[in-house]
Parts: sequence; C-alpha cells; structure tokens
Amino acid sequence: MRKNAMRLVFAFVFIFALFAFTVLFNAEEEQPLTFGPFEYTVDEDGNATITAYTSQEPNVDIPAEIVVDEEHKYPVTVIGEKAFQNSYAQVVTMPDSVKRIEAYAFSGSALNQITLSKNVEFIGNQAFSYTALTSIDIPDSVVTMDTTIFWHCETLEDVTIGNSVESIGDYCFEACYMLSDIALPDSLKTLGNYAFLACDGLKTITFGTGLQTIGNNCFEACASLEEVMFYPNLKSIGSEAFKSCENLYKATFDCNAPQIGENAFDGVNEIFKIYYADCASGWDSKDLSGYSLEEVQMHVFGDWQVQTAPTTDTLGIEARTCSGCGEVEQRTIDMLPSDGETQNSSAWVPYVVAGTIIVVIAAFIVIYLICARKKKLSDNASK
Repeated sequence: MRKNAMRLVFAFVFIFALFAFTVLFNAEEEQPLTFGPFEYTVDEDGNATITAYTSQEPNVDIPAEIVVDEEHKYPVTVIGEKAFQNSYAQVVTMPDSVKRIEAYAFSGSALNQITLSKNVEFIGNQAFSYTALTSIDIPDSVVTMDTTIFWHCETLEDVTIGNSVESIGDYCFEACYMLSDIALPDSLKTLGNYAFLACDGLKTITFGTGLQTIGNNCFEACASLEEVMFYPNLKSIGSEAFKSCENLYKATFDCNAPQIGENAFDGVNEIFKIYYADCASGWDSKDLSGYSLEEVQMHVFGDWQVQTAPTTDTLGIEARTCSGCGEVEQRTIDMLPSDGETQNSSAWVPYVVAGTIIVVIAAFIVIYLICARKKKLSDNASK
C-alpha cells in the first residue's frame, strides 16, 4: 500500500515537472522579436510586420528596415493589426516601405499627426478610429478605403484624398465633427453607406466627375451642408442619403436623372430645390413629389478636341461635346506661321540694329558740334 502511494506521488511530481517544463519552453519560444520599442514578425519572404509599440515616447519614427545583423535585414512593409492601439504615440512618421496598414492599427491611440507611406496600398477598418488626428493626406497609391477608417475622429479638420481612390467604405468618416470641406477625386466611383454620417460641420463637398454611386444615409445629419452638385456619371443616390441635412437648400444635377432612393432628401431646408440641366433626360418621368424642381439651361461640355489641325494656309478646328444632350460646340485655331513669314521678319533685324546705331552716332555728332560752337562764341566774347 505504501509502495503504491509512493508511486502515485512520484507520478504526480513527474507529470507536474513535465508540464512546467513544457510551459516554460513554449513561453521562451513565443517571446516576441523586438527592435528598439517595436515588436515584429518576419514572413517567409523576409518582410517585417510591426506588431506592437511598447514605449511611452510620443514621437515615433517607424524604421524602414529591421536590422538584426549584416545578414539579417528585413524591410518593414506592414503595420500590423492593433500595433499602436491605445498607445502613447502622438506624432508618427511612416517609411515609404510600408504597403499595408491593418485594422485598428492606431485606434484609440494619442495620435494627432501622421505622415503616411507614399506607397501604402491598403488601410484597414478602424485603422485611425478614435484618434486626435487633425489632418490626413491619403496618397495616390491607395485605391480602396475600407470601412470605419476615421470613425469618430472628432478633431479631424483637413482631409486630402489621393487621385487613385475608387471607393470609400461604409462609416469611413462617421462623426468627424470638425471636417468642414472635402474634395473627392475624379477617380472615386463609390461612396459607401453612412460614409459621412453626422459630420455636422461639413459645409462644402466637391464631388468628382467619376462618381457613380452614393450609398444609403451617406450624408445623413450633415447639418451644415448647404448645396451639392452632381456630374454626368452619377447613377444612383441611396435611401436617406441626405436625410436631416437641415441647411441643404440646393441640389444641381448636370446629368440624366439618376436612381434616387426613398427619402433621399428628407428633412432638408424648407426652400430646398432640385435643378437639372435642360439637356438631360429622365427628369420628366421622375417621381419626386414633395420636391421643387426647376429646369435650367446647362451644358456639360467635355475637353476641347482637335478635329482639323491648322496649317500655314488653313485654320484648324476643335470641338467639345455636351455629355447630356450631345450638342457640339466648335471654334477655330489660328493658322501656323509660314517659313517665309518667319524668315522675312528675321531679315529686318540687322537693318533695324544698323539704323539704331546710325541714329545714336548722329546724335552724338550734333551734340558735339553744338558744344564746340558754344565754346567758340564764349572764347570770342572774352577777347
């Protein structure tokens, strides 16, 4: 009996020791790689991902490369999910080696200023949500902006969006109360649902010519917005897209009638009116009961295109076309100068120069003679 008890004790001690050894071994194995105040991982292609920032230093220069030794150097290409979340980072400079910023990367941090990589291609959802950013410059390398990227950035005032962005995701700028104006690039095709919800300081928005879709509730409760203008590529405006924009009094459509969702302009200013181009189609059959509509003379001309190139003997012609009704406007281009005209005008140059020199010399001679005569008269008088 006593032997069995000893065996049980021995077995228990052995199992406990084995368990403790395994835990300690795994813990040692799972220790994160560190480089200064950064934790990181390395993928199979040798690219580094910043996974955490452990310092309380507010000014952060993210390294372009993790250098372990001469043989182990890893370019930093990704800011990982939650890498700076709730951190003390306030002013961040990001190297141009970074191509991705994952979800929640800076969410809830003390961030108020950041210089993004010129080569970043992807920004994940809530990457900068609940930060104190005041401005942001989205580079041309970004094509798609994910959902909720700047969600509740309540001090964000100045946003520049690059010329390659094609879509802005749902809730992307929701509750950016200080944002007062924004210009959307011509490359933008889609605005997501609730993209600018409750941006109540937003007074001016310039839509790009490529915009096709405005999502549901996109600008709901943008109380300062006063007027909007849409261009020929617009195909649809979602339900309640401009709901409760209480100061919105004017919407101008330089396009054929798009699909307009239910209550798209519900709760706008009482004097609100829709203006549409006389050359556009579809407005007569549009059911917009409850809204005041007015047809206005308006052509939406494209760029001038050369139809006939000018020569030395004939005028050229260039034209542009209205995208709404197809009307064509033309104008002439001046003839090119002939070689003879150029040579003749150049031939006169030596004669003009020579004549000028002769006149100057003659003037000096006249002045000299006058002065000599005065001197002679003066000498005679003194005798």
